[in-house]
Amino acid sequence: MSVDELRRKAQKLEKRIYRRNLREYAAAIFVIAVFAWKTAVSTVAFERIGSSLVVACTLYVVYHLHRKGSPGTARPDTAFAPLLDFYRTELERQRDLLRSIWSWYLGPLAFPMFVLMLGTAMTKPSARPSVLLSLAPLVALVLLVWKLNQRVARKLQREIDALQKDAQT
Repeated sequence: MSVDELRRKAQKLEKRIYRRNLREYAAAIFVIAVFAWKTAVSTVAFERIGSSLVVACTLYVVYHLHRKGSPGTARPDTAFAPLLDFYRTELERQRDLLRSIWSWYLGPLAFPMFVLMLGTAMTKPSARPSVLLSLAPLVALVLLVWKLNQRVARKLQREIDALQKDAQT
């Protein structure tokens, strides 16, 4: 692999991470706005608590994503070996971020959603059947997001392995 090809791969990864983070930040702004509004207008304690937790957890997710998942930038004048180390490190950071998605993304966001559902079921007995019905799609969505992230983490690992193999030859 030439230094130019490696630089293109590093830039492509940087752009992909940047676009992913931008989508996550936009979604977070929407979620925060909706649940902050819900916190303000709700008269039910569980809804206020659950909605406040969604806002707080979303802020945590954004903070963690920014801190651990922001793309690094390769210097344009970097030689091959340092650029290869940079690229491999970026791949490893993103892989590790995706592998740990339960601890910083899914868990923190699923918990307040379950609080909201539990609160609705406790305070509005007539809503219990619809709460139970909405639980299955929520669990399915969480599992889908987890599986998709694990698939991308495996893809990143294959790329890391290929880099290792190429470096040994």
